[in-house]
Amino acid sequence: MGLSATIQSLVGTAFVAVGDLQQNHDYIHEGTEPDYDVSTGIVTPDPASVTLSVRAIFKALNKADPRLPTELVEVALPGDQLVLVPGIDITISPTTGDRIVKDDDTWLVKGFVRDPAEGLWIFLVGRVGGGADGEMVFHE
Repeated sequence: MGLSATIQSLVGTAFVAVGDLQQNHDYIHEGTEPDYDVSTGIVTPDPASVTLSVRAIFKALNKADPRLPTELVEVALPGDQLVLVPGIDITISPTTGDRIVKDDDTWLVKGFVRDPAEGLWIFLVGRVGGGADGEMVFHE
């Protein structure tokens, strides 16, 4: 077994070991706009929305933590959280704007990084809710 596979396996084992600290949540990926190739005239359709059941640990964000990737610190706001998800649970390419549903709360993915061994995703999320006319509103 290669080093990456070993690390991925260890992350999976760690998520089992933490017991009730991790819970299953829905990860919702909406897909992208259709692509039109001007040279061929071919339209690649918008991929369907995908909902994954992922094991996740929500963690309070500490912007002073030196282990936190700079690209996440730069877009973090008060009230944002980190969500740790085993690499094997995410079978699509995440994008900002994806959502994670925890209980009845929806959290918008604002940024993400993956460790080099592809064992763990770290998502920066902000809690959102509906505004008066249905628009997304960030809560602090």
